[in-house]
Amino acid sequence: FTACSAVCVTGLSIVDVGTHLTFWGQVVLLVLVEIGCLGLMTCGTFLLVAVGRRLSLSHEFSLMNAYGVAQVKGLKGLICWIVGSMLTIEALGAVALYVHLGDVYQSIFYSIMGFCNAGFGLRPDSLASFSDSPSFVLVMAFETILGGIGFLVIYNLCTCRLLRPSGGRGRLTLHTRVVLRFTLYLLAVAFVLFLASEWNGVLKDMPPVKRAVTAFYQAVTPRTCGFCVVPTEDLNPLTRFSYIFLMFIGGAPGSAAAGMKITTFAVLLYTWV
Repeated sequence: FTACSAVCVTGLSIVDVGTHLTFWGQVVLLVLVEIGCLGLMTCGTFLLVAVGRRLSLSHEFSLMNAYGVAQVKGLKGLICWIVGSMLTIEALGAVALYVHLGDVYQSIFYSIMGFCNAGFGLRPDSLASFSDSPSFVLVMAFETILGGIGFLVIYNLCTCRLLRPSGGRGRLTLHTRVVLRFTLYLLAVAFVLFLASEWNGVLKDMPPVKRAVTAFYQAVTPRTCGFCVVPTEDLNPLTRFSYIFLMFIGGAPGSAAAGMKITTFAVLLYTWV
């Protein structure tokens, strides 16, 4: 069950990862989560490229369909870029988390779980014990957002020229614009809804800054990750029902997040409107 949960990046576990799994068991868990985040096809392609093997025609077409690219040219470079960008973001996140944790292994563990949207934790209370550290929570939130918007969006943002020599604007793909726009919309709606429904609930005794940070993180995590900084069982029914809706939508295609995908949700809204 734990192996399936890790590869599928669900974050569900029937045991406490921090106490029941040995160090090497946790390392295996991390590797499986990384594979699940990238996808088996991407991992297999990267290994073939790394050892100098050629891709079959069917493999190339499968990757083209998976990543929405129109040509094979540059496909190998894109795969290598995806793996490299994931490791870079996780390394930067681990450095930022180390400031608060002071432990290299825990920093790497939580950085990977945050970006991969896995939700496995080393403590039984998820991230509740870190709720008094706003910067830690925000680092985890932004890593989760990056993992949820997908590699193609990150690639487009990193390779898009903001200003062209002619003075025109750089080009963002339609996919990137839709994902970013609706991610912002859903985060804003979830943030306001959480504040409104839990103002006199789990947020009641918190100072203003902690209320805002907690509400922001709890707006980020339902669609993609599964971590929480407040006990889910303490949330009122309206908040939990909104979580079901957000989990159903999920993240972007080609990301670590599940759900019906934010682009599908956007198409449905545009169709109805």
